[in-house]
Amino acid sequence: MSLTPVARRCVFYAGGYTPKSASETYAMVARELAKRFAPTWGVVVEQSEVVQAENGMLGIKRIVTRGEHWQVETAFCFCNWEDIVHSDFARPLWKRLLLYLLTLADYIFSGTLFRIFRAGWRYGIYFIYPFLLLLTILTVSCGVYGAIDSLGFAGSGPVAAIGFLAVAYGLIRWPGDQLFLGHLMDLRTFMRQYLRESRPDARERVGINARLVVDRTAKGGFDEILIVGHSTGSVLALDIAAKAIELDADLAHRGARISVLTVGSAVLTVGLHPAAEAFRARVGRIAATPGVEWIEYQSLTDAINFYKSDPAKAMGLQPLHRGPFPIITQVRFRDMLEPVFYKRMKRNLFRVHYQFVMGNSRRYHYDFFMICCGPLTLPERALGRILGPAGDEPIFREEPTK
Repeated sequence: MSLTPVARRCVFYAGGYTPKSASETYAMVARELAKRFAPTWGVVVEQSEVVQAENGMLGIKRIVTRGEHWQVETAFCFCNWEDIVHSDFARPLWKRLLLYLLTLADYIFSGTLFRIFRAGWRYGIYFIYPFLLLLTILTVSCGVYGAIDSLGFAGSGPVAAIGFLAVAYGLIRWPGDQLFLGHLMDLRTFMRQYLRESRPDARERVGINARLVVDRTAKGGFDEILIVGHSTGSVLALDIAAKAIELDADLAHRGARISVLTVGSAVLTVGLHPAAEAFRARVGRIAATPGVEWIEYQSLTDAINFYKSDPAKAMGLQPLHRGPFPIITQVRFRDMLEPVFYKRMKRNLFRVHYQFVMGNSRRYHYDFFMICCGPLTLPERALGRILGPAGDEPIFREEPTK
């Protein structure tokens, strides 16, 4: 097998809808590189301090990885949008609730919720989780109202109403906050606003990051450019790539192999909505651009992805005159982690979801940091299910690749 070596790579990482800061994200990257990736693969990893790009919107860490007969330098860039998330969290509770209920109604009456369940029923349950939690809170609060009102003392009605509001508010704040109620309500609202092109702050951030992709590609020196999207970031990653192509029609011919990687993907949360024509058109722009690949990894263990789905087909895209788009590969978390750790982790919904962008403790053909720091291009690694850093170890063939 003839493989394309990579010596220098630039990674643009768009994380999910999370208030985590750039420093928190880079602390996780540093920890996973040192504690899991390096010992698992027997490689030497050197990491620089994080520096800010010219516009202050992008943190950059230099990672040098050395293995036997190979060395790769990676510029790992974090596309920061925590300020947008914090701004959403700062809205009054009544407004967050109202916007979420409008979002839920939108997804129901547009038929999108049905399409989400059809594409992935476990993701569908995750999608309506905030509503189920709110329904539970409403039931408990109504029980309190009924109990007080049934006492029949003078003014029991107003007191019961106050009790209802107090209990509802208290349960939303606790344990609601611990159960990510507000976070996930705001996430659903963000997705609806984004697909309807009513989030100029997020679109502006996409444009900023796309210009940085164009700039890094034009300067040359990189063998591979990776635009990585995890969770909600999968939507942003595709949009960053599409915007970069719009800014530079010759982007794929500047010398670097360009790929979009989506993991724990939420693309269909946006792409299945009838009002998302603009988003689907932008993904179609990527499909129509030879030399730009889209690779998606999916896992049954992670409920927060559309396992065994074809997102391009589900969105009605028909890429012409090219190979598979996206390249879809299913992975097994249990095979990339030590059994004791996997057994403990698999019951934690969000920790499982983050395994896509964390280090492995066992050698496996999917390893986030081998993708970012190893000596092969992502399309070759995904299509060949290559286990070793440079194709020098056996190739996995246990599942079909689309």
